Amino acid sequence: MSIITVTNNADSGVGSLRQAIADAKAGDTIAFSSTLANKTISLTSGQLNINKNIIIDGTQAANLIISGNNTSRVFEVFNDANYQATNVKFKNLTIANGKLNGTDPNNESSAGAGIKTATYTTLTVENCKINNNVAAFGGGIFTGWRSNTTVINSTFNANDGTSAGSERGGGAIATKSEGSLTVTSSQFINNKGINGGAINSLLGSLTVTDSTFTNNDTTAGASGNGTKGYGGAIYTDGASAYTNDSIGGNITITNSRFEGNKGAGQGGGLFLFTYAPDKIFIDRSQIINNQVIKDGKGDALGGGLRLGNGQFTISNTTFANNLALSQGGGLWVGETSPGSIINSTFSDNKADDGLGGGLGGAAALINGSNPVNIINSTFANNQAGFQGGAFWGGGASTKLTNTIVAYNTAANGGNNWNIKNHTGAQFSDGGGNFQWPPKNPNDPSDLNVTNSVTLADPLLGALQDNGGGFLTRALLTNSPAINNGVNTGLTTDGRGAFRADGRIDSGAFEFGASLNLTGGTGNDTLTGGTGNDTLSGGAGNDILNGATGNDILKGDGGNDTLSGDLGSDTLIGGTGNDLLNLGNSDNAFDLISYNSGDGSDTVNQFSRTGGDQLSFTNIANIDVVTSGTKTLFRVGDGISGNTGFGTGTLLVTLNSTTGFSAANISSNLDAGNTAVFWFS
Repeated sequence: MSIITVTNNADSGVGSLRQAIADAKAGDTIAFSSTLANKTISLTSGQLNINKNIIIDGTQAANLIISGNNTSRVFEVFNDANYQATNVKFKNLTIANGKLNGTDPNNESSAGAGIKTATYTTLTVENCKINNNVAAFGGGIFTGWRSNTTVINSTFNANDGTSAGSERGGGAIATKSEGSLTVTSSQFINNKGINGGAINSLLGSLTVTDSTFTNNDTTAGASGNGTKGYGGAIYTDGASAYTNDSIGGNITITNSRFEGNKGAGQGGGLFLFTYAPDKIFIDRSQIINNQVIKDGKGDALGGGLRLGNGQFTISNTTFANNLALSQGGGLWVGETSPGSIINSTFSDNKADDGLGGGLGGAAALINGSNPVNIINSTFANNQAGFQGGAFWGGGASTKLTNTIVAYNTAANGGNNWNIKNHTGAQFSDGGGNFQWPPKNPNDPSDLNVTNSVTLADPLLGALQDNGGGFLTRALLTNSPAINNGVNTGLTTDGRGAFRADGRIDSGAFEFGASLNLTGGTGNDTLTGGTGNDTLSGGAGNDILNGATGNDILKGDGGNDTLSGDLGSDTLIGGTGNDLLNLGNSDNAFDLISYNSGDGSDTVNQFSRTGGDQLSFTNIANIDVVTSGTKTLFRVGDGISGNTGFGTGTLLVTLNSTTGFSAANISSNLDAGNTAVFWFS
């Protein structure tokens, strides 16, 4: 296994990428000279063909672009010379400007302008940018039958898979059947497709984690008949090639954000269709500001999400400000789809065509008698142009438990009936439910959401980040929904805050609860709430905001920014060079905890007279040095008056804080310190 280095940006010849691929053997890595940083390799003699297991890694040549020059595909991955499957990895590259001119929806030779793979291949794309590629379908990537594809920390921007008008017309990625696609910590922006502006997945498992989908679009399919225009960001047609078996496949979306996507017909943000026993799981995600317009058939279903034909679980997820021009502003569920909605928030969604039509502002449950359990969720300020400001469809097979339905409205097509503001059907009651306002007492056709719902104003706050990085509707002080839920066994609320007092609140928000949030391997932003929270950044360069309460913030690895804000907080930077902000004028005492092996940290808003504390662990001697308007804490040697005083490794810098002396040990240097402090 050798490393072959590309030394120039020529299309071909000695030192070129094309020659390196030809010379490479299975298991080799192709690297690039640092002189190619910020350069472009423009292909002038056609695509680059790969038929062996190799890695192409642009780490040493930052911002290197491999360009199809708007005349050809960039890479095609074949099986090897013995017709065996290949395993290819692309790292730290920009793959751009691939272009294929075919328009035949059945001709795969016109698919995948950035990368196309053969059957059974394994493809990994890591730390890459896949930009401005145009194909008949699968603008950025098209993967072959039974291929397994992994995308890590990559960006797909302005890819286009619309030219063939194909049902398989994913803008950024399209997969063929019986394979898998796993996407982690990636971004999909401004991609266009016929179905799935970003991703089109056929009869294979799909896993999306820690990713964002913004301004992707499938309205190019709006005028067509049949299945076109669906899933502004993601479109799935099954999760397994084998229907009605005992296993099935999974569509799993976790900790991801879908915003500003636009579809036609069905699924402004996502269209997730499966076949039994496939399952759909959506957890800790935000589906906001998406829209579905009418297609050639007049459908506009599911402004945020359209689900169909398989069991689903939606948990800890927010649907907000989505729009459908027909039904299901936030969510539309159809076919034989039993499921659960847990700890989720539906706020300010709208089903309205502007002409007096629109059903189910938050959700339309058009799945017959298939059971749907809605537990500890909040439906507030949703609107319908006709009826069902919160719900349309459902009935006795839909059960509400600990759920708040409040402030929803229905325009009744412009009539003054004032009915069915919340629902078009009455649901089963599992207890702990709240509705406000009540049904119209003067119209016998109007309905409360359940027959025994508590009719009281739940006193909800505005839709905002109340901690955990998710938009929720907080329960305000004195809300009747506080401590009035029934026991459902849920231990956290929609933000991840603990429901720990044994008396569960109704809705997706637990009043006064504490958060315990942990970041992943990427660069995370974690925000606390009103309780005493614990935030741990994990790997990556993270941003941690404590908000109110007495919080514990742990940066862990990476160069992190920790902000305690209000309350008496404990800040632990971890191994990187961290910035610690204690909070201005909060009249609370904060603790900075530093352990041997941590990086060089900088602290703002340290109050020497107010009693903020520094705690050092596993360090024998520390020199305390005044430097201008700063105080520096450096590793010392324990020798009084030594000429090397104040030259050791820098541990902590206190900005705008001076005048330390031995007298401050008791007030500002925590009693848990094991160090001896030396002062200049």
